[in-house]
Amino acid sequence: MKLSIIVTAFNEEKYINRCLESLLTQKTNYEYEVIVVNDGSTDGTQKIINKYTELDGNKFRAFYKSNSGQRPSRNYGIKKSIGDYISFADADDWVDSSFVEYMCKSADEYNSDVVTCDVHKIFVSKKYRK
Repeated sequence: MKLSIIVTAFNEEKYINRCLESLLTQKTNYEYEVIVVNDGSTDGTQKIINKYTELDGNKFRAFYKSNSGQRPSRNYGIKKSIGDYISFADADDWVDSSFVEYMCKSADEYNSDVVTCDVHKIFVSKKYRK
């Protein structure tokens, strides 16, 4: 099985490092790829993306396209993916180190077409979690 995790980014230089680092350090035996679609960023987002493709070019694949919004960028990432399953992460998200393992294991165990997981929303400006 292979999981394709699609990350879209537009001017996310403040957050994308944490996202990509959490995807790089997954503790799993499952194969997965991270497809990062830079949706026309004008800040330092691309430089950070390049760092991860240089660290692990087998796992991270990067694409740059002119700005068109999240939905078209996700669809672009889907077209580039080679996984049996697709997951999405926003550039300001991060995942637990066992995210890939739990998602893929659950899909295998239950022969699932779709697997979902819980999410915690953290509102920095309001100093609370939801």
